[in-house]
Parts: sequence; structure tokens; C-alpha cells
Amino acid sequence: MTMPTPETVYLASRMNDTLLSAISVDVLMSVFVAVVLIINRRSKRVREGRDIGKAILVVIGALGCLFTSAFVAIVGMRLNSVASDLDSKRYLLSEGCLSRFVPSVAIGHTPDEIEVAGRNFEYSDNSENGGFHQTEISGGPIHANTWVRIYAVGSTIGRLDVVQGICPPAPRG
Repeated sequence: MTMPTPETVYLASRMNDTLLSAISVDVLMSVFVAVVLIINRRSKRVREGRDIGKAILVVIGALGCLFTSAFVAIVGMRLNSVASDLDSKRYLLSEGCLSRFVPSVAIGHTPDEIEVAGRNFEYSDNSENGGFHQTEISGGPIHANTWVRIYAVGSTIGRLDVVQGICPPAPRG
């Protein structure tokens, strides 16, 4: 019996949904700050110093934009780095059935942990490292009986190919 063709389920690119979401949040926060600034300029109470709450909202909105912009820049640089390394073939390839699988738990933000071809990998829904990060509990494609091909840039999974259900279940833990 021949092995089915692996399906590529993740490929690092220069733009992904997380980055687009962060950009959308940044734009919405910028619009919010602009609206609050316009309202504050027209408010006599703010000019007289009696309505400090609106001024505090402006500062919070501005800080939110600043932090979101920094997040977008950091994630964007990491995505570009991983994608460039994949394009330049600067990765380590690990493939086969899992020899260990430790799924994350619903509470506690723990990562999934896998071992394949003697290499250990961890990935978490809460991680934005420019690589694959979808855990089994949130619908990710890696399960105890999954065959994987991992293109790793450092400890980051830059590309992931899978074939479901052709391996014996890996031990948990």
C-alpha cells in the first residue's frame, strides 16, 4: 500500500489572518481616537477641565494604537523571516509518525507537544511566532495518529504537511 499524498495545512507567508486582524484592530482604534479627539475639541467642559474622563479615553485609545502597531510590526517581521527562510531552503525537515503527543488542555494556555524523527516541537494557540500554532483542542490538524512532515525554521514550524489516520496512536506524555 502506498502512502496518500500529504496535504499542506500550514505554510508561513508574508501575510496571514492574525496579521490582518491586528491591522484591522489598529485601524479601528485609530478611528476611535480620531472620533474622541473631535468630540473633545468641541466640548466646552473638556476645555474647562471638568470632563477629564474623555481625555483619559483619548490617552487609552492612543496607547492601544501604539501597542497594536508594535504587535503588527513584530509579527510581520517574524512572518517575513520564516517565509524568507523557507523560500531560501534554510530549514530542517522532520517527517514520520509521531513518537510522542501531548495535547494542550482547555484551561491554562499550555502548548501541544510532539516528537517526530527525534525532534521535539511545541506550538500554542497563544503564540505568534510566525509559524504553525493551532492546537488539537482548537481544531488543529495534528492528532496522535497523524503522519507529519515539518519544515522547521529554528523551533518554528514554517510549513506543515499531514496525512490523517495512517499511523498508530503516539503515546501521550
